[in-house]
Amino acid sequence: MATAVAHLWTVDEVADYLRLSTRTVHRRVADGTLPALKIGALVRFDPDAVAAAVTGSPLPAREQAVLDELADTLDAREVDR
Repeated sequence: MATAVAHLWTVDEVADYLRLSTRTVHRRVADGTLPALKIGALVRFDPDAVAAAVTGSPLPAREQAVLDELADTLDAREVDR
């Protein structure tokens, strides 16, 4: 599971990739146009999910399942704290 976390992007990395301001990235997360994982106050992005959102293509089912599992694991850790 640690391998998947190492590949998540930060807001700054997504902003650089999309050539947007970090404020715009946060707005896109808030309005649901950019998929993100929220880990407490942190926001992280799966690079494949960002690319899929930008191109309008769906994320492959296997990758979506891994992303969902990671989000559930991180949510469970927040509850345990």
